[in-house]
Amino acid sequence: MMDNLESRSRAGRTRVLGPRGHLRRAWASSRPLTFVGGAMLLTLAATMVGLFLDPRVLPGAPAWLKPAKFAVSIAIYCFTLLWLLTFVRGHPLLVRLVAWATAVALGMEMVIIAAHKAVDARRKGRRWLTT
Repeated sequence: MMDNLESRSRAGRTRVLGPRGHLRRAWASSRPLTFVGGAMLLTLAATMVGLFLDPRVLPGAPAWLKPAKFAVSIAIYCFTLLWLLTFVRGHPLLVRLVAWATAVALGMEMVIIAAHKAVDARRKGRRWLTT
């Protein structure tokens, strides 16, 4: 049985896919989950910059830590679900529905978390400046 990391070439030989090949395969399998997973990786990169450059601490933790942790967990969840949905056969409508519903829900969750942290940071920053 062929592993998901491999692909058959025209000559019948097995070759290992690179990152672009995996991204193409993921995009062809489920665009919404691939998009949200990729967006979370970009969000993680942005929050890592925030962790290093922003000294603000909200209730005992850096202001950017919670969005970074959620970005990691959502990306892992999206790519894992994407991989698992490739094993479902005979139910393309159900697979599409699960992929879209999950992508929308997780995307909304991350927007809410980021907005909440931004509002908290802004409020704390104002109190800090006025005292």
